[in-house]
Amino acid sequence: STLTSDQDAPKIILELNKFLKSDDIIIPEIIEDNLSSLVYYIDGNLIQTDNTGIDISTLDDGQHSLTINALDKFGLKSSETFDFVVDKRLPSLELLSQNNSKISKRLDIQVSVSDQNLPNSDYLSFLLPNGERILDKKSYSFDTSNLDEGKYSVQVYTQDKAKNILSSKIIFEIDHS
Repeated sequence: STLTSDQDAPKIILELNKFLKSDDIIIPEIIEDNLSSLVYYIDGNLIQTDNTGIDISTLDDGQHSLTINALDKFGLKSSETFDFVVDKRLPSLELLSQNNSKISKRLDIQVSVSDQNLPNSDYLSFLLPNGERILDKKSYSFDTSNLDEGKYSVQVYTQDKAKNILSSKIIFEIDHS
């Protein structure tokens, strides 16, 4: 192949969420026709990688930095550092509501959620039996007077900034007698 003179250093492109979970893969893109070397460091340590991306499952929870050094055949260099947080822990979700209860007019839903990386919004949702979704309310009173008698459930989901998702179910029975 022919070397064509270029004045542009390699371009390093990486769209990276600040919070990553253990099965996330980091896939940087390097734009350079005459790439000579590409070196990756995580937290200052040289890492080996292939074209499937950088596996972060072995990293501990917490703050990390990825530095990418790219060099082309003309000696032009680029270096970029990206900071991210690994969060492998699921949020904790505690159902404070009575489970398997018999009710008539309303179901009082109460939950407790905790995680060190909870987002300000979209961290908690209830999917009600009528298809309605309630967001970010740790307590909610669900009017069940329009439901027929029988067994129902409310799906409860919580997720942290790394998209670690935990779900649970509140089961209840409607009895209008």
